[in-house]
Order: sequence, then C-alpha cells, then structure tokens
Amino acid sequence: MTEMLQKALKVADEVLLPAASEVDRTGRIPDSHFQRLAEDGFFGLVAPVEFGGPGGDLAGFLQVIETLASACLTTTFTWLQHHGVVMSLATTPNVELRDKYLRRAASGQLRGGGAFSGVIPDPPRVNATRTTGGWSLSGDVTFVSGWGIVDILHVSAYDAASGDVVSGLIEARAGKGISKVQPLDLVAAQASNTVRLVFDELFLADEMVTTRANREAYIGGLAIGLRVDSCLAFGLIQRAAAGLDSAGQPEMAEAFRAAAAELRTRFDDALQDMSSLPHFRAETSALAVQACNAFVVAAGGRALLQSHDAQRLARESLFTLVVASRPAVKSALLEKLGRCGGSGMNKAPFSDGHLAYDDIGDGPPVVFLHDGTLNRRVWDQQLHAFDGYRVLNVDARGHGESSTPTSEYLRGEDVTVLLDHLGLESAYLVGQAMGGTSALDTALDHPERVAGLVLSGCGTSEQYWQSDFIVGSLQRQMEYAFNQDTDGYIEMFLRMWVDGPRREPHEADPKVRERCREMAVHTATHHARPNPVMPGKAADTWNRLSDIDVPLLGIVGELECTDIRDMLDRIVSTVPNAKLDVFAGVGHMVNMEDPDRFTAVVRQFLDGLSGRG
Repeated sequence: MTEMLQKALKVADEVLLPAASEVDRTGRIPDSHFQRLAEDGFFGLVAPVEFGGPGGDLAGFLQVIETLASACLTTTFTWLQHHGVVMSLATTPNVELRDKYLRRAASGQLRGGGAFSGVIPDPPRVNATRTTGGWSLSGDVTFVSGWGIVDILHVSAYDAASGDVVSGLIEARAGKGISKVQPLDLVAAQASNTVRLVFDELFLADEMVTTRANREAYIGGLAIGLRVDSCLAFGLIQRAAAGLDSAGQPEMAEAFRAAAAELRTRFDDALQDMSSLPHFRAETSALAVQACNAFVVAAGGRALLQSHDAQRLARESLFTLVVASRPAVKSALLEKLGRCGGSGMNKAPFSDGHLAYDDIGDGPPVVFLHDGTLNRRVWDQQLHAFDGYRVLNVDARGHGESSTPTSEYLRGEDVTVLLDHLGLESAYLVGQAMGGTSALDTALDHPERVAGLVLSGCGTSEQYWQSDFIVGSLQRQMEYAFNQDTDGYIEMFLRMWVDGPRREPHEADPKVRERCREMAVHTATHHARPNPVMPGKAADTWNRLSDIDVPLLGIVGELECTDIRDMLDRIVSTVPNAKLDVFAGVGHMVNMEDPDRFTAVVRQFLDGLSGRG
C-alpha cells in the first residue's frame, strides 16, 4: 500500500486541500475529485487483486483514509461510504452479483453508498418481510450520505421472523418503494449530500441480496468500522497540528501529534478486543475536538471568519463525535466529556501537583496501579472489561500525565489522595510491580481504605534483590543512567522486566515490548530529573504482613525472575487470607502478555468479594 499512500499524499496536497474551504462554503464536491480518486485506484482499495484491487492491508487502508481526511473531510467521508459496497460484493456468496458489479465498483465506474443504520437501534427501524422473488423493506434510514452522487446503495433490514439482517443492493434514486427523500442541513460536511430516506415496501430482489446474517453477528461485524471511521478524526488532528504550527504553537502541535500516535497504537493493539473499540473511537473524536479547538484559540479572531480553516475543522470535529456512532460510543463520550469536561484527563490534586486518572463505569471502586517507569496505559486491555465496577486507573507521581513530585511523599499516598478526592471510603486495589508495592503500603498504613488486594509481580516496598540476573542488570542500568544514556537505560529496563531472565529479546512479545518502550521513553523524557524525589516506604513491611485482614490474590508469571517469585511466595504464605496464581508461559508483564486470562482471574476474585460471583 506504500504506492497508494504516496498517491494519497499527492491527491491530498494537489486536489483536496486547496479546495476544502470552497467545498465547505458551496456545499458541493466537484465531480473531478471523485474522478481523480477513481483514476488513481482509490475506489478499489479493499477489492481483491483479481477484481482490480491493489492488494494492500488494513493498516495501509487506514493510512490512506487518514491522509485524505486531513485534506478534506467531506470528500473523504463521502468516498468512504463506497467501500462498504465493495467489501460486501467481495465477500458475498452471490457469485453472479459479485461478477456483475464488483469490477465496476472497484474501478469507480459504479459509485456506492450505505443505508444500514436502520438495523442498529433496538428495536430496528427498518424491517424486511419475505415476498415473492425477494424482500419488501419498510422503515426509516436517518442518515444516508452521497445522495445524487452514488449510483447504488447497500441497504440492510431486519427480518423479525428469522432474526436475520438481510442486505443487498438497490438503485440510489427516488421512485417506487422510496416514499421520502429528506435532505439534511448539516453543521459540517454539507457537501456529502446526506439525506433521510423512508422505505415503503421497497422491493429487494433475491438476485440483488449480498448477505443474510444473524443480527447479533451482523452488528458485531460492524465493530471494525469504528477503527475505520476514527481515521476521519485522526486526519483532523493532523490538519489541526499543522495549523498550530502555522499559528506559532509548534510545541502544542507536536504534543497533539504524539498523543494521536500513542492513541493510534493503542487502538490498533486492541483490534482483537472488540468490546474496547467504542471507547477508543470515543477517545479519538474527543482528541480531535480538543486539537481543533486549540487551533481556533491559537488563530485568534481570524478563526471566527467563515473563510478560516480553524472554524471549519472545529465544526468537522463535532461531526466526528456523532457520525457513524454506536450506542456504546455515545455512552463512552458522554462519560468522558461529562466527567472531565473534554480535557481528556481527570486530575486529583496533591500538595505540589496532580494525579492523572481514568474514571470509567459505576459500581464498587477498583483502583489500578501500574509498574514503575511505565504508566497507566499498562492497563488498557483491562480498562473496559470490568463492567459493574468503577475502574479508577491512575498514573503514579512522576509517571504518565501526573505531576513530577518536588516534595517528599509516601508511596501509598497516591491511593489515599485519589480516594479522598473522589470521596470514597475504600476500594479494591489491583497493583502490578511498583503498583503492587503501593497497594501493600496502603493496606498496611491505611487498612480501612482497602477492601481487597490483587498483587502481580511484586514484593513489599522493602524489596530485596539477590539473583545474579537482577543484581547485574540493575548495576548496568545505573551505569547507563550515570552516563546519561537514556536508550541504554530503557533497553536494560526491558531486558529485566519484559524479557526476563529466561528469554532473549526476540522471544518476548514484540507488541508488549514496544508498548513498554514507548511508556518508558515518555517517563524518561517528561519526568527524569538530576535529583529525583523518591517516595517514602511503609515501615517494617515484612513483619506486618500478618496484620492484613482483607483477601489477597497474588499473580506471578512462570518466567518471572526468582527474586519476585520468592517475595510474592513469602507475601502469600504470610497474609492470612491469600492465594497465588501462577501464569504459565509469561514473564513479569502478566496482564499485557496474557490479558484475557489475567482479566478473567481478577474479575472472578473481585466478583467473589463483592458478592457478584
């Protein structure tokens, strides 16, 4: 897809961007835009090679969308509807239909759009009834883009008799069966020619049917579209960052680029966990709104002129908040915007700064505490898997988006500061490595604030190191620090805590290794100080373990270093109500290497304590 990306950059710079303001002002996309996209092969991006496709992958497809959207969201959004038609033709078991239309669709000779939103609400708003030779469709499709631009529509309707969704192709023109075409006056992307359609016994012939699928499976299959649609918001962030550069705010521009890159990586890493995609889609749109609004402020009074790009981008960012959304996306956005005013971060203040944290869901509170050198993104794959609980995911001082400490504090104070800020008496604590020691310190010094403990890969805050692997690695790491060799310091961190003593770097999960590297780099570049303030520890921790009277679950990887395994064994054997779970085939980063099992084990433990089991 490299060639297509190069073409996309060229089309964006030469065709789409110069005309974007005029498209917005006139409410019309020049047909020459679509002709150029067709000539360069962009209508067939997802088509099989044998039908004219370029043979690219999903990552390349997403890059192309984002590049085009950064130049003109309206053109890109309208063109994007076409790919649902191409994909449906490429995968349909209706071979005759595929052979008749797919090559023309892939070349752009036949342009398509979608009309499937009527089957997403519960109950569905568009229904299908079996009739002679096909299906009769009736109902209301509230948002159909490209009317008057596309030739065909891929429509979907719900058959109550079978519980299936029936999908197929119809001509995109008013006539028998389409009783109403209502143009919509949009705040942005008006040139997409978006309308509301009312079907009244619209006939879908059997030979035009692409698929029949169980409704639950059909809606589940739409989830990947959340990642595709997020490219519109990522494109806006790109353009807003360029605007911030031009407005004399290069540091802010770079911060938004970095935030988008980090979010993009997390989004892509989560593609196998469909339940988390609505939350990432919401986060992307919220970041786009923030970036575009920042451009408006940086541009000043000029941004209020209708001819200025900043106000257009701000309106288009609002468009991404709701277009192609789902109920779960809406809920995630309302939760995010309602609790933190759209800032993208909650803050719990302490004497010389703040703790950054996520606050997700409702129910008994669970505080997640991350490893040292990393940040709260360690828990991304657990964040949205604890429905029925209030998940509080916090960056420790000197990590992530929390403040770098300048005065003395105790390790367990991060927990009490957060609970006090939220008015919570107690919470379940789930800690990994350094986070586990913080949880233990809290349980020892503030037992009334802790309802239960999950400790993964840790000792107490009075840790001891005896193995040659750890002692030698720590010594080399300190040498790198003394020589101000950040890359060497971080690589040694990864060797100790991602690879571990029993694996070489190439044997560890490369995605886990890279995510940890990114977080470690962020800590080193944002929080490192010549004389850092280190947290104080609870006193006499090993001798006080028997005082802990709440249930404790210890988790350790089979490939963990012997020091950690010995310390965690000692904790579990001393705390009265404790048990240990050893995860086969993984090392220190248990929750990242085996996230599904980790989540299930912790969830089962918490459900038992909270009475939900």
